[in-house]
Amino acid sequence: MVNESDSTTLVCVVRGNPTPITTWRNESGIVQIEYSWTKSNYTILSATKDHAGTYACTAKVAAPGLGSFSTNYTVSVIVRRKLR
Repeated sequence: MVNESDSTTLVCVVRGNPTPITTWRNESGIVQIEYSWTKSNYTILSATKDHAGTYACTAKVAAPGLGSFSTNYTVSVIVRRKLR
């Protein structure tokens, strides 16, 4: 859970040789692709209600027989009602 306008980081720890390609997706499609294991996390800056949903991190190694690994996160954004 994250408060509206706050930031949050989704962690996806990947290691491999060759270096895995890390892809972050949500219901809208691909949100980030990284070719470095040091940058495999995904950060949402200034969360809005549109950031709520399921995010999937997939790490894929381009070597025969090694395949890919995925994990999912559910992001909930707490939106404060504005008083008039």
